[in-house]
Amino acid sequence: MDYSRGMTVSINDTRSKIWSTEQLPPAERLDYWIGAICEAFLEMHASAYNVEHFHARLEAVSLDALVVNCVTHTPQNIYRRKADIARSRDNYSYLICNTTSAWQVSQEHIASHLLPGDMVVLDSRSRYELNFPTSANTVSVQLPIGWLETWLPASQQLLGRRLDGQQGWGLALRTLLQQLTVDSVESLVLPARLIADQIGALLSLTAQAHTSGEVGSSRSGALVEKIKQGIRVRCAEPGLVASSIADDVCVSVRTLHRHLAIAGCTFAEILMTERIALAHRMLTSPAFVRLNIAEIGYRVGLTDPSHFARAYKRRIGVSPARARTKN
Repeated sequence: MDYSRGMTVSINDTRSKIWSTEQLPPAERLDYWIGAICEAFLEMHASAYNVEHFHARLEAVSLDALVVNCVTHTPQNIYRRKADIARSRDNYSYLICNTTSAWQVSQEHIASHLLPGDMVVLDSRSRYELNFPTSANTVSVQLPIGWLETWLPASQQLLGRRLDGQQGWGLALRTLLQQLTVDSVESLVLPARLIADQIGALLSLTAQAHTSGEVGSSRSGALVEKIKQGIRVRCAEPGLVASSIADDVCVSVRTLHRHLAIAGCTFAEILMTERIALAHRMLTSPAFVRLNIAEIGYRVGLTDPSHFARAYKRRIGVSPARARTKN
């Protein structure tokens, strides 16, 4: 694959480059994109949720010792594996912020669910995976490892962990990252090093707040468990809504949804899981053998028999009738 086919180079070639799948036929886009990210970043692999409709664009520009990469793309997964690491001659850290959608990231044994505007730090010396289930607009700042260590002496403790971009220093860092485009960097009236140092300083402050907030995260975990328990107790109520559980645990609906999102789950997902678990216990218990399947669905809050059957099979792997027959 000739990667130059989709690449446009700015007039100032030492400063910025653009890779895009726009001019390529659908069958060639993903292969081109894999080569492009390997050239622009490091050795990596990518897969697309829908190859036929896959599109991606990457703009890269130098900012003193850093490189700012602005990426827009349709749903995709990015992997850096052991074989990729072995083929790489250079290594870097990356500060990544997806400003438009929720996504997931994992590095080694740490997995995080991120909200739009949240950030994460990754190290190319270890395996990682990025999952973008919806289209995304991402800023990825390439950081020399030595440079990062001058700002974050214990950077390894942050790898793969969600940095809150919704408040405090994290919001300030996110706001700065959102301003970084090829045009804005190339037209800077301030020294590039000053902006790079600003990124380092805000990242350091965000990391400090993250460490201090770990006590708060344990409280958040306790609240999530309280929410789950409330759903478990009331899951059989038809029409149960998040506001009812929020009232039970004395928080706002917004707070309920935010803490569940941080924990990587949703109200609807937990509610359905609890309802199907209750239905499964009833279907496999002799005590409920006289109840027909539709009645069991009704008793767990799923009043539409066909919806109940589909939801049950999706989670258990067999139909309600089959589950009852097996027992």
